[in-house]
Formats: sequence, structure tokens, C-alpha cells
Amino acid sequence: MRHMPGYQRLVAITVLILLYGPMPGSGQDTTFTDRIPDLSSPWPTWIEGKDGSVLMAYGQSTGLGGDGRIRIAESTDGGRTWAVITYLKYNTDYAYMSRLRDGRLIMVVYNTHFEGQDTDNIYRDVGWVASTDEGRTWSELNRITIDSPLLNAYGPIIEMPDGRWAYSPYTGEVGHPLKGPVLQIDPILVWSEDQGKTWSKPIEFSAGADGNRGLSEVTIAQLGPTEYVAAIRSDESPGGWDGFYLSRSTDGSNWSVPKSLADIGRMPLIYRIEPLWVLTYRQYVPADNTQYSAYRVSEDGITWSAPQRIERGVNNAPFLVRVGNELVAFNHGFPDRARITRYVVELPATK
Repeated sequence: MRHMPGYQRLVAITVLILLYGPMPGSGQDTTFTDRIPDLSSPWPTWIEGKDGSVLMAYGQSTGLGGDGRIRIAESTDGGRTWAVITYLKYNTDYAYMSRLRDGRLIMVVYNTHFEGQDTDNIYRDVGWVASTDEGRTWSELNRITIDSPLLNAYGPIIEMPDGRWAYSPYTGEVGHPLKGPVLQIDPILVWSEDQGKTWSKPIEFSAGADGNRGLSEVTIAQLGPTEYVAAIRSDESPGGWDGFYLSRSTDGSNWSVPKSLADIGRMPLIYRIEPLWVLTYRQYVPADNTQYSAYRVSEDGITWSAPQRIERGVNNAPFLVRVGNELVAFNHGFPDRARITRYVVELPATK
């Protein structure tokens, strides 16, 4: 296999995955040294710390029975035990962190306004905060102004190789800002060329090649100077609930018609783990009514392998973090959301 061209090796590895199942990895639950009240957030996020630590952020919004604060937790033993290091007063469910090239941590935050317990019809005002001390203190809120009665603040702000910042939430048309109903959901992309001070007008993605207009969560990556890719979740399709669509662009502004990846999933994230691109997501399998932590790999960011499953019974996409010489996938359980898991992942070799 080592003498095959790179793409043929990837295809051969994919065939082995299909025949023999996922590559084995060591998995375990982790614990908290400071007890966190039931981790009511359904979507915690993880990122590598500068000093070998692992950081976790998660909101506990009042709409989900929390106290309206974001927790930042730290692990100094590779993600086996955790302790809260700070709290931020934002009434949020998502709290996505990313790392800027200057070393700062940046996190998307927002305040959610609920009417009773109706969590499907909400208004979110969104912005970002930054930290220079590994999550212990954070800057004031820098707002991202997007004119929409419903803004779902999915995903991190990503600094591209060309220095621009990209952010990809999704918007909705609603009958009433608080009462709803939700009439239409659309993924969008905004760019900042001045380190998040100002943002472009929203760039919209078209309906899928099959006519699907149920697209929502999106993540993008810059593959080269004039090559971008977007992975987009779909809530529904003409033939029923469907999964990911892929779109391409040469400038980050004009995107191709999204084409289905023939999979069912949510919460896409794209990682660059040399020499591969890795697309992680939460995969749904109708046959056993189960959510899996899954990923696909690609050498060029355009042609992707078959899905590789890490674990079942999760409520999030896997977050990949380098811990020493290991690549660890962090996730949490469903319905037991207080159960945090870590799995060592071995990506396929390309040489």
C-alpha cells in the first residue's frame, strides 16, 4: 500500500474501514474535581491549551434549567479530570472556542431571550470575547451585528490562513421574534478583515442541488489561496431528513450549489491535522435510532473517505485535541449529558 498514490491509499483505507469497521481506540469517561451541576448544557466544546492542558467551555442557559453562565473548565491530565477555572455571565447554550494565530483564545458568546420554556423560538444577539491567559479572564463583548429576528450562534470564529476571520451562524425567518413560528432557516457566512471589529454583509448559500432548503449549520475551511470548502448540515430534504452537503468557492464569497454527501448528521467541524483534513460530526443512524461520534478524512478537502465511527450515544460532534503524542476525541453522552468521554483516535496513515 505504501507504493500507491496518495488518493489510492486513502481509498484502500476506506475500503478496509467498510469491511472491518472503525479502527479501535481507547475510550473512557472522565470526571470533575469540582462538581459541575449536571452539565445541563447539551453542547460543550473543547480546545487544546498552550501549556499541555485541555480547556472545555459550556453554557448553562436558563431555558435549559441553568443559571445563565458559561463555565470554562481545565484539565491538566490530558482530559481525565476537570476543574472550573472561571465563569462568564452569558445566557448561552453554545460556547465555541478557537485559537488565533497571535495565541489568543476567542469564544463566540450570546444572550438568549426566552419566553417561558419555548426554546424553539428565541432571539440571540451574538458577539465574541478573547482571552490572553488561557481562559481565566476575558475581554469585553465585541458584537457581531446581523440583522435577523432569529440568529443561531452555531460554531467558532475561524481565522483563515489569509488572515481573515470567518463566522458561520444560521438565521431564521419567524412569525414573531419570540413567539415564532420558524418559517425558514438559512446558513450564512460573514467575514472580518480587521480582526473582528467590523463584519461583511451576510453571504448566503443556495439550496441544495436536490432542491433542499432545510440547510442550517455550516463550517468552512480554506484549502488553498483560491480554494474553500463548506460542510453544511441539513435538517430535512425532499426525500426526508438528510445529512451533509458540500459546497466549494474560489474566493469565500461565491459558493457552488451544495451537493449531498449522502449521510445524516449534525454539528460539522473541519480540522487540519497534517497532512489530512478531518471532518467531524454527529452522525445519526436510523436503523438503530442512535447518534454516533464520527469523522471522515481527506487529503485534498474535496474527496472524503467513508465515515469512521468513534462511539455511540453522544450529543455532539467529536472535538479533536492533541494531547502529547495522542489525538483525543472529546464528547459527552446522551441522554446522560454529564458523562464526558475521551477516545484516542488513530487517523489513517498516508505514507
